[in-house]
Amino acid sequence: MQKIHWKDYLSFSKKERTAIIVLTVLIVFIMALPWFIKPEFEPPLTDTETAKQMAALDMQQSSGMPARRDSLSFPNESVPATLFYFDPNTIDAAGWEKLGLREKTIQTILNYRSKGGSFRNASDIHKIYGLKKADADRLEPFIKIEQANTYSQNNANEKKYAKPFKEFPKKTFTKININTATEEEWKSLPGIGDVLAKRIVKFRTAKKGFTSIDDIKKTYGLTDSVFENIRPWLLLGE
Repeated sequence: MQKIHWKDYLSFSKKERTAIIVLTVLIVFIMALPWFIKPEFEPPLTDTETAKQMAALDMQQSSGMPARRDSLSFPNESVPATLFYFDPNTIDAAGWEKLGLREKTIQTILNYRSKGGSFRNASDIHKIYGLKKADADRLEPFIKIEQANTYSQNNANEKKYAKPFKEFPKKTFTKININTATEEEWKSLPGIGDVLAKRIVKFRTAKKGFTSIDDIKKTYGLTDSVFENIRPWLLLGE
């Protein structure tokens, strides 16, 4: 039996040495990888207003001052709300606050109303800028608009801006001879323009004169209403 020397256990073939080197390099690379890749995580901010509020909160905490939660308004916070029937045209700021709206949204609504805006129906609540759809859907079933108040307000506005009525004297026209009147004389009558004046004169020439005032009614394009308006100003002549 051939005797095995201890040095035989420490000798490796060329493939084994290559595998050991590759494995060693991989282990070193994996252990060093965290030093080269450092993840930077920042909490997402929904908007600029939230970023300002968070910065103010951090400054208060770093200076040792207690944070005033009542002075900050976070969009993601759920505001306690009490639902009740209300008229969006008359409810005050305290009422909006009880319904769970933020101070910024309440101010938007009050500004809208102060500039003459009003809610004509419950669905108009969705048009308020900055009001979340979930809040609008929550409030809409409880909206009761007093139509009488709206109508009285509209009537007041109409009276305020209505121009004073000025009564104009009725216009009088000169009577014309239907068999001798020119196109210009026909156009001086109410409702008679260039086209009708030419048609009447052309029709009169074709008939070789009118035998009665009612013959004018047969002119193409002359309506009964226009004819009745000009009848008092027509004279039958030879």
